[in-house]
Amino acid sequence: MQFTKDDFLSRTDIINNKNYDYGNDILYQHCGFDCLPKPGSSQIDTKLSSIIWLIGKAYSADPTRSAAKGTFANKGLGSSFESIAKGIFVSKDYHYFYHELLALCDQTYSYQYEKDQPTLQKTAELVAILNGMITTTMQQTAEEKQLDKEKVKNVVSFSSKFLHFMCPNLFFIIDSYSFNGAVALFSGKADRILYIADTDSTENISINKTARDYFKENPSVSSRWAEDLAKTKEDSYYTHCLRCYHLACFLKKNDRQCTHQISGDSESTYMPRLVDSILMRIT
Repeated sequence: MQFTKDDFLSRTDIINNKNYDYGNDILYQHCGFDCLPKPGSSQIDTKLSSIIWLIGKAYSADPTRSAAKGTFANKGLGSSFESIAKGIFVSKDYHYFYHELLALCDQTYSYQYEKDQPTLQKTAELVAILNGMITTTMQQTAEEKQLDKEKVKNVVSFSSKFLHFMCPNLFFIIDSYSFNGAVALFSGKADRILYIADTDSTENISINKTARDYFKENPSVSSRWAEDLAKTKEDSYYTHCLRCYHLACFLKKNDRQCTHQISGDSESTYMPRLVDSILMRIT
């Protein structure tokens, strides 16, 4: 099928109509910023470690899986998540991280790139800081156990998902599926399919050169977007954010918004959730 804007939007509407999930409803209600301990607190309760566990397990992004083998052996008691939470809390970067995130919590995008670009950069910075705090904790724990700290892997996917639930209007989610979907939409070479689950196959749409040219050239964001994208190849998460933001601008320009993510809450129309749901279906 030849790509057209209207076809893409109609498929977006199909995805959006099925975009509520009770599990996400629970996470959005209970995984907010107030789960973070205030810097300088005498101790932290189990909220932070529990949220790390919940989001990590729910989204197949358990950060302990990125530790060196043998780093955590908690016999199912959850102590590994408590160790990560403590490592975050005592990090030299936590005070800055906490207050910068607090400043973002009530913000939304204007969908004017010049105004939003500093916020996009800040979200990428905070994902990088959280990734750093967690990986440093795992490296230190590995060293204490005389394990190879170089075996610790990044937890950028987990960090983006964790921060998305802290500030769902701003943080775009990244994992291999959404990243590859965004690449296919903007810069892939082979044709891909926007796959619509639970419908007749005729509902699918081809993401081909025509589609990619359309999205790259569509004036939903300024020319500065393309210039900035070309400069960010070394930061895969920020590159992903720029692509996600462009798609979000396109959807906003065409009067789309995410279906409610919290039942009965008309404010829970988180555009990053809809963007992720679309990109995840480009295969």
